[in-house]
Amino acid sequence: MNNLSLIQRFSFISLFAMVIFGFAFGKILGDSMSHHITEKSAHDTADIVNKNVIKHFKPSELTSVKRGNQYKKFSHKIGHLTLGPHILQIKIWNRDMTVVWSDDKDLVGNQFPLYRDLEKALAGEIIYETEEFDEYSPDHNLAQEFQHLGELYVPITYESQGHIDTVFEIYQNLDPLYLSIEEHKRMIWFWTAIGFGALYVVLFGIVWNASRRLEKQTREIRQSKQDWEETFNSITDMITVHDNDFNIIQCNGAAKELLGLPALNGSTKCYTYFHGSDDPPEECAGRQCVRDRVPATVELLEPHLKKYIEIRAIPRKDDKDNIDGLIHVVRDITQRKQDEKIIGTQLNRLSALRSIDKAIIGSMDINVTLDVFLEQVLTHLNIDAASVLMMNKYTPLLEYVVSKGFRSGALKYTKLKLGESNAGRAALDKRIVSIPDLTQHIDGFSSSQSFLDEEFISYFAVPLITKGRVKGVLELFHRSIMDVDEDWMGFLEAIADQGAIAIDNATLFDELQDSNNELVLAYDNTIEGWSRAMDLRDKETEGHTQRVSEMTLFMARELGLREKEIVHIRRGALLHDMGKMGVPDNILLKPGPLTEDEWKIMKLHPVHAYQMLFPIEYLRHAIDIPYYHHERWDGTGYPKGLKGEEIPIAARIFAIVDVWDALRSDRPYRKAWPKEKVTKHILSQSGTHFDPALVRVFLGAVDAMEERVVSYSREGIS
Repeated sequence: MNNLSLIQRFSFISLFAMVIFGFAFGKILGDSMSHHITEKSAHDTADIVNKNVIKHFKPSELTSVKRGNQYKKFSHKIGHLTLGPHILQIKIWNRDMTVVWSDDKDLVGNQFPLYRDLEKALAGEIIYETEEFDEYSPDHNLAQEFQHLGELYVPITYESQGHIDTVFEIYQNLDPLYLSIEEHKRMIWFWTAIGFGALYVVLFGIVWNASRRLEKQTREIRQSKQDWEETFNSITDMITVHDNDFNIIQCNGAAKELLGLPALNGSTKCYTYFHGSDDPPEECAGRQCVRDRVPATVELLEPHLKKYIEIRAIPRKDDKDNIDGLIHVVRDITQRKQDEKIIGTQLNRLSALRSIDKAIIGSMDINVTLDVFLEQVLTHLNIDAASVLMMNKYTPLLEYVVSKGFRSGALKYTKLKLGESNAGRAALDKRIVSIPDLTQHIDGFSSSQSFLDEEFISYFAVPLITKGRVKGVLELFHRSIMDVDEDWMGFLEAIADQGAIAIDNATLFDELQDSNNELVLAYDNTIEGWSRAMDLRDKETEGHTQRVSEMTLFMARELGLREKEIVHIRRGALLHDMGKMGVPDNILLKPGPLTEDEWKIMKLHPVHAYQMLFPIEYLRHAIDIPYYHHERWDGTGYPKGLKGEEIPIAARIFAIVDVWDALRSDRPYRKAWPKEKVTKHILSQSGTHFDPALVRVFLGAVDAMEERVVSYSREGIS
């Protein structure tokens, strides 16, 4: 049996069980059905007997013994009653246990002892038995004639009586009934066989399917176990399983190889092989895991293994949530740590280059930029000291600019010709000069005791080259011998390029600023030349332009205008009468009053100024005074008739200054007005000709302005 498969064992056992259970089920069901049918037949017969007897007989007729002629009459009457099918014998009993009437005359009138079935019947209970005979039963030959006999005790119940006086004892032939019962039993056996057979087939199918699945799952589990073992042993990370005492009880191939584990015997301590110690260290992930009951991960440099390792400890718990051991997953992260260090260095170097970029963009001061540059050089090249020598743009000399990290100012006065000393050779040859040990090649530094006191050992001179031109030299000094690699040299060249760009950018900016200043100065000189030319044309206003310009600038600063605006105000003040160049001399220089037509031409001079100056972009922002200085606060001025604050503030300031200077100056047709008279005139024009707010500021500052104009005139004369 042990050699049989699961399905075979089930087939034999289940078939045997099905036969036993089927037989028992059929037997029980058949007997139950037989009992039910016979019992129902007996009760049906009892009902028929009871109803017919009560219908045709009075209670008194059933209690007295029938003899002679009474017997015949009673027998005749009984014979015509329908008392049920297949009745073989009838006996009628009264309460005295006397046979009142029977098919067998010999029994009539006999009295018998009270027995249990008759007693129950007299108590009102229908008693039914099959194939049971006793000494008082009729001839046993009935049993030879009939196979199945039924004995029925029927109590005759009259509603008018409170007790039972008569019991019919009836013997029935049950052979016809049992033929039907046997037919039913055969059907029961047939359907039992069919049902249990179907059940067997269903169960067989279920077990067969379950067996197939079980076999498949068993194969899969075996394969999974094999795959797991192969995977477990092929994982490059070390995996060890420990008990609560830190003994290694299982490990994969990587752990065996890396740790050199012997055969596991339950006493192989993990900390001995992981850490080379007699106890688990404090930073051990296993100790943290046991203490906190949660997974723990640590990274550490393990001198015992000469590696950086990452240990992840995972608790093993039993079904009661108690710690049952640990699982260690250990990864060699040495390469990752080295890569992180390299990446960190690269990021720091990129950050250094970015800092230099920001310094170049954010400042045009070469000293500020180079200070940031040297800070990054010292930090990211791990150098003790560095200096920058810059090429003089007029002579072929390298001159000291800035340094960091020196104990003294030994190099601050350095000036080297191209080719002179190490830095000069680096600039001339356009290549890096490297001296690993200055004590052996002291070169030009030997003459300086201050330099010798610096105790430098390693030295580098790096030419700072941009667009093919040497801008300077970066010198690096270190107080010990340096072991540099290709990456370090690459970063040195990159940061040197940034230094060269910084110098070139600052130089270009200085040159551009110088050029711009020269150009602005040329423009301003031209404007001043134009203003002097206009003064020379109009002898009566000579010096007027310079005075009103100075006073207008003074007012603008008093009002807090920005210097950027003041520049344009100055140019506008100098060119305020530029439009008079378009006025004919016979009108401009006329000694007498102008006619109405001549005034129309004269009033066009602001428009002439606009037409002359607007096309010049450089002077477009200075056009407010030449174009609007004849506008009035009440809107009655020219050329646009602007009113109030519609008039640009520069023109409103200049309008006051222009009238003040004109009235305070001599003219061929009148003498200059006294200050008090001019002041009254200005006040009288406040709110009509002039801006009242500006009038108050002007009169409060006029003394200082005139003093400034006088001072300016003296400076100009001197």
